[in-house]
Amino acid sequence: MKPSFDTLLTARSLKSLAGAAVYQRGEGYFESGLVSGLRRINNRLKAVVTGTDAYQVTLGTDLGTDLGTELRADTQRLEFDCSCPMGEQGDCCKHVVATGLTWLAQQGKAISSGKLIPDNTRRLNDYLMQQSKETLSAWLLQQCEQDPALQQELEGRAALSSSAPEIGELKQLVRNALPGKSFVPYQRMREVLRQANTIVSLVEELLNDGQPAVAAELVDFGMRRGIAAYTSMDDSSGSFGEFLQELSQWHLRAYVQAGTACPLTGKRFFKLKQIDEWGYFQLEEYVSLLSDKEYKQYKKLVQAEWDKVPAVTPAATRISSRISSSGHFWIAALMQELAGHEKDVNAMVEIKRRDLSVPYRFLEIAQVLQHAGRDDEALSWAEQGIQFFPDS
Repeated sequence: MKPSFDTLLTARSLKSLAGAAVYQRGEGYFESGLVSGLRRINNRLKAVVTGTDAYQVTLGTDLGTDLGTELRADTQRLEFDCSCPMGEQGDCCKHVVATGLTWLAQQGKAISSGKLIPDNTRRLNDYLMQQSKETLSAWLLQQCEQDPALQQELEGRAALSSSAPEIGELKQLVRNALPGKSFVPYQRMREVLRQANTIVSLVEELLNDGQPAVAAELVDFGMRRGIAAYTSMDDSSGSFGEFLQELSQWHLRAYVQAGTACPLTGKRFFKLKQIDEWGYFQLEEYVSLLSDKEYKQYKKLVQAEWDKVPAVTPAATRISSRISSSGHFWIAALMQELAGHEKDVNAMVEIKRRDLSVPYRFLEIAQVLQHAGRDDEALSWAEQGIQFFPDS
């Protein structure tokens, strides 16, 4: 029988994953109370740990299957992921340790040598259980005035408490969770990220509650709003970009689970691709969700946009500059993605020859043809590039 998450997560297993030195630093983070937003969803813990920056931590079992990413695991399948530099290299960091120890303390479990660290959380829980609902509600509302992320999370839970949550209300929560059009300086990014993470929680809970169609529509809306906000912020740490990457994984999962209850249309996918400068929506990942009819619709929309792009000769560098700034590279990338999916070498060549204003384009065409085994044509294009750009 496969061991459960509760069995696998112990102080000993954390120390084994991290090593003594990293484990000791993680203990310091735990004791300093630097773990926030800790929550458990099925066999996973998610938290934010404040260090040099606010790092996103996931700790649990079968994360590779669950999140679609390759994560390092010990032989017992206790797995982890952290957005810090050490975590991005696949190593267990102090933030992961702090997250695990915080959870163990909240459950009243032994942290080291069979000895319990004084469990303030348990004592606080006992105290809160003695208070009236009115008192607790008043305290929470007062705290919400000082903590927008907490208010956002509670409003989300309230909206999801209905058996049929209103999509309009959920979309308003997404609007509230993300900044508007005004520029967001780096100093505010931690606050922005805390609120944005509540969107992930909404989508997760909708999927866990068997409402994938609602989740798909909501996460689609969230990605649009999130990408729009991303263009007006100083995300020097890359944390918001990582948030959007995680949200895009939930976007794909939601549409997979929704199936015909919320089908992906060619028009909707095209609109997503129009705003996607970072590759969140890869055709190869989504093509199975598009019916033949919707795939043709998507291709038609891309082709119509591509038809607006004028052909450019090797001498027309000024024109090339103008069409490049008007979106030539964006729509060319979509056309190349389609040609690559269909393995259409001729289409790929035609796309690249639309703009011959730089010598590199001749090299690209020659490489495409050479890879396809069409060496004579590849040689011809290479020679043309030399002829038009003899000094390059």
